[in-house]
Amino acid sequence: MSKPMLFALLIGVGLSLESKAQFTVKAQLGVSYIEHVSTGVALKWGKNHSVSFLYGSNFFIHTNDFSNLFLQYDLSVPKWKVGKLTPRFGVKGGNSFYTDDYYRWKVVSVIPFFGASLPMGKMFDLVFEAGAAFSFEQTVNRISYGEIGHYRELLPELKAGVVYTLFSTPKR
Repeated sequence: MSKPMLFALLIGVGLSLESKAQFTVKAQLGVSYIEHVSTGVALKWGKNHSVSFLYGSNFFIHTNDFSNLFLQYDLSVPKWKVGKLTPRFGVKGGNSFYTDDYYRWKVVSVIPFFGASLPMGKMFDLVFEAGAAFSFEQTVNRISYGEIGHYRELLPELKAGVVYTLFSTPKR
């Protein structure tokens, strides 16, 4: 099954679970350790659930050397709100391509995280996430000789981003 088909299937299943709920479409822009500069689209349904499709790279330059595609689910917990900060928990995963002077890796990463969102008005939110990236090498191609290495299996993940609401259905 292709990645776009899988994404559409996941969105369809999520929407069918709470079909009477309000849903919102949001655009994201963020900076993180694993994704570097990322952009994406999120679909939020109900009060707490969100699924995002994210693409990250090095400022979208030399994307063959470094890029990643992630699918993310997160759950916000308004009951645990501290001031204006709403806690979030979730997991994201997908493919990454990383190239250094010696190797080109294709890895699959799974990243459980916790974070918080801070509303900055009706349309904007700031989001912060912290977690651990568990990476699994899929392919390794040697580019030049001189060093022997492996992709790190466990890396930290820190992310800060801005989320903008594109569309929201009326409340019922």
